[in-house]
Amino acid sequence: MKIKNILTVFIIVGGISYALYCSLITDFLLKYGETIHTKAVVEERLTGKSSYPVLRYRFFYQGQAYIGFVSETSCLRVFDTINVVFLETNPSINRPLNEIK
Repeated sequence: MKIKNILTVFIIVGGISYALYCSLITDFLLKYGETIHTKAVVEERLTGKSSYPVLRYRFFYQGQAYIGFVSETSCLRVFDTINVVFLETNPSINRPLNEIK
């Protein structure tokens, strides 16, 4: 019983921490992020075990390729192009512009 309570608390704290982290990343990107002027191309649909498939996109910044993921529920399809907001100091932290506005 004690282990079950500890596990429940751990899951709740983990969920809250993850939600806070995602919220802070979005706020940080909106405040300090740079909108790339070239387009990111949605390359692949990944299904996995989830009932909500995700799409992988790729963009280039200073000759380096970076990837990101977006939910398929965002009305995007493979080979669509999107604008991406990213941190100039760390472009691997990125989000599609339409997802954070």
